[in-house]
Amino acid sequence: MPNFQYIHAADLHLGAPFVGLHQNNPRVAQMADEATYAAFDKIIQLAITRKVLFVLFAGDIYDADYPNLKAQLRFRDGILQLDKAEISSCVIRGNHDHGGSVRAKLEFPDSYFEFAPGANPPHLINQNGIPIAAIYGYSYPQRAVTENILRHYAPRPEDQKYFRIGMLHGNVGGDVAHDNYAPCIVAQLKEIDINYWALGHVHQAKVLSQTPAIMYPGTPQGLSPRETGAHGCYVVTVQENRCEMEFVATDSLRWMDLEFSIADISTEDELLRGLDDLLADQRGRENCSLISCISLTGRGELHHALQQAQTLSTIQDHLNQQRENDVFVNRLQDFSQPNFDVETKRQENSILGDYLRLSQSMNSDAELREKVLLSLAEVANHAEIKRALEINNSEEWLMQQLPQLIKQAEARGAHLLMGEVNTEEPRV
Repeated sequence: MPNFQYIHAADLHLGAPFVGLHQNNPRVAQMADEATYAAFDKIIQLAITRKVLFVLFAGDIYDADYPNLKAQLRFRDGILQLDKAEISSCVIRGNHDHGGSVRAKLEFPDSYFEFAPGANPPHLINQNGIPIAAIYGYSYPQRAVTENILRHYAPRPEDQKYFRIGMLHGNVGGDVAHDNYAPCIVAQLKEIDINYWALGHVHQAKVLSQTPAIMYPGTPQGLSPRETGAHGCYVVTVQENRCEMEFVATDSLRWMDLEFSIADISTEDELLRGLDDLLADQRGRENCSLISCISLTGRGELHHALQQAQTLSTIQDHLNQQRENDVFVNRLQDFSQPNFDVETKRQENSILGDYLRLSQSMNSDAELREKVLLSLAEVANHAEIKRALEINNSEEWLMQQLPQLIKQAEARGAHLLMGEVNTEEPRV
C-alpha cells in the first residue's frame, strides 16, 4: 500500500459564541468572534502545506440547527481551497449539524463527500487513480442519536486491501462532560476491523487507543473556560498500513488556568510584578493569544488585603491595562489562606476551634455536603454563583469545586471570628 497523509479534525462549531468571557474588552471580543473561523483556516492551510491526500471532519461543522450564512460560506470557501490543491474532504454530521438542520443551498466540488443520514456504503479515496482508503461514516438524522450505531461500520470483505477509517461522532466510554450520543466503548470499536477511528463530539483531544488508533482531536478552538490548553487537529501519516499521529495546534485564543502563590509576597507591588511575570512567561511558552483564569493560592501576609472590597477586580483591571492584547486576564480568584496555622487553631477548645472542626467535617459528611449544596441553590441568583453555574452548567463540577469553596469559606469565617472584618462578597 502506498504511503499517504490525511488530517482528522472535528467539532469546528463555526460561528459559535465564546462562553464565559467576563470582562468587556473590544479587542478580545473581536478575536473571539473570529476564533472558530481562524482555527478552520489553519486546518485548511495545514492541509495544503503538508500536501495531505484528504481531510476528515468528524461532525459538528456548525453550532446550531440554523447556522448563519457566514459560517456556511467560510466552510465552503475552505473546501474550495482544498479542491484547488487536489485535496479531498469527507464529512459526517453530528448532533449540532444533524440531518434535520437547515442549510443554505450552496454548491460543493466533487472532491467533497458528505455521508448521508443513516447507514452508508464506504467512501473510497483514490491516490493517482487507485483506491487506497475506505472510509465508513454515519451522519445523525436528528440531534439526539442515543443508540449504539456500530452496526453501520462493518467493513466488506473486498475492503481488506484498503486502509480502513471509521468516522464516528459519539461518546466513547461514557464521558460525563458530554451528551451520551451514539454511546459505545473502546472494546467494541476494537472488535471492528478498522485501522483508524476518527472520532468527534468530545472537545478535548484524547488518545483512547494506539492500535487500532482511536482518536478524539477535540475542538480546533477552545470555546469556554472548561476547554483549556492547546486545541487543534491530527495529521496522520500512513506507512505500510500503520499510522503515526501528530497533534497540531490550530487555536488562536487559548484558555489557560494559572496559579500564583502569595506565600513569599508581602506587598501589593510584589503581587502585581509577580502576576505580570507569570503572564509574560506563559505567553512566551504559547504560540497564540491567551485568556487566563488566575487562582491565588498559598498562605501569606497579603491574604487579608485580598479580602477587601474590589481588590481582586482592581488588580485584574490593572493587569489587563498593562498587558498587550495577546494576554487577557478573564478571571482572578482568591484561594489563598490566612497567615496562621489553621491546624493548630482547629485543635483549640474555642468557638474558632469548633468552627474549623465543623468546616473540616463537611468534606467527609455527606449530609452536611447536601445541606451546603441546598444553600448554594437558594443563593443561585448571587451574580458570581449564577455566572459560575452558567459557565460550567454541571452538578458534577459543583461537587468537584465544593472542597475548595469550603476551604475558602473556612478562611473567611476564621477571619471574622478573629475580629478581622471582611467587606467583599464571596467569589466563586
